[in-house]
Amino acid sequence: MDKIGYLDESYYYCMDYEYWVRIFFNFKMGHLNNPLAKFRIHNESKTGNNPIELYNEYRRVVSTLFYSISSETKAQLKKINIYNNPLDQKYPIDNPPSIPILNEMINSYIYQCAIQEYTKGNIANTNNLLKNSSWSSGKIAKMALLLKNNLGIRKIKK
Repeated sequence: MDKIGYLDESYYYCMDYEYWVRIFFNFKMGHLNNPLAKFRIHNESKTGNNPIELYNEYRRVVSTLFYSISSETKAQLKKINIYNNPLDQKYPIDNPPSIPILNEMINSYIYQCAIQEYTKGNIANTNNLLKNSSWSSGKIAKMALLLKNNLGIRKIKK
């Protein structure tokens, strides 16, 4: 608790996720082959009722993480409008990822944001995010095709 602090109660949807991020990048982790818990998202659940706010909190956690690892990521994410760390907060990070892993994490985050934009009906933002990833053009085409074919994702009702 001294190293990473308590749960950040300013989060409503991603409180536990944010806490696990701080744990993961500061302590040695192991891997279990069996899940210890599961959850599901449905229309009556907290996370199913307001996906846009969930997306905003997710972006806040991940933006803070990337800024904590490398302040250079801030400009990259701001350029494509997916940086959401208005106070430029940083987490303590004792075990940062290598540069290749960080780059893959950033590309994965960009893709997750593209999915979020797609579910909001923002196709132009979706395409912009896919174009701004550093993936090969072949991988971008495959990701765009998955989004075009809906990935089984439902668009958010307005």
